[in-house]
Amino acid sequence: MLRRIITPKLCVGLTGLYLGLAFVIWSHESSQAPFPPEAKPQQGSRIVNELVGETIVILQSETASNGWTSKIEVYLEPQGTVPFSHIHQGYTEIFEVLEGQLSVELDGAVSVVGAGQAFEVREGISHVPANPFESPARFRVTVSGIKNFTTCLGQIHQRLGDKNASWLVRHLRVGRIARACDIYVSTIPWWFQSLGMALSAPILELAGFPVYEPMVNVSPKESNNE
Repeated sequence: MLRRIITPKLCVGLTGLYLGLAFVIWSHESSQAPFPPEAKPQQGSRIVNELVGETIVILQSETASNGWTSKIEVYLEPQGTVPFSHIHQGYTEIFEVLEGQLSVELDGAVSVVGAGQAFEVREGISHVPANPFESPARFRVTVSGIKNFTTCLGQIHQRLGDKNASWLVRHLRVGRIARACDIYVSTIPWWFQSLGMALSAPILELAGFPVYEPMVNVSPKESNNE
């Protein structure tokens, strides 16, 4: 009886329906997609990720009047790090070290950058700043041309810094927003990640993993993950 119901035509139809739904969701999850107000941290907010020892202060939010230019200040505790090596396909970042030293991995090559020095990370270059030293490190990042940069920072670090969620749940939550924020892990081809995000989007949406999440405890002075 079950074999009569589950026919090849039905399987093809359901597969086509699923792929069509995945495509619709994929097409709306672009780097220029609008974020709802409750998903946005405010200028002056502090975003704290205790799991990796990183604190981000939003100095300037991106607006049309400033050419969608964002400025943030990042504090890394001793042994602190940006969560993972990643790439962006649509924009370049300018880093300025203000205090201490950074160990910076760019496309697999590691160098040490000290206070007063600056470096550029162009699109498509894998990168991860870290502070393996005994003193704190502080640096500034300037980004132009992306409308949702600070919102993406808040969204990503809120998910990665959630101490009450398992490693898998944290990374599934980040995966849901990765394409909209143009952030991909450096160990897997970005187009393959984008395809996987598109195909898994309907399942993850039904499982309760939305693209945009309300920010927790957002205020002009503090955006915290606790």
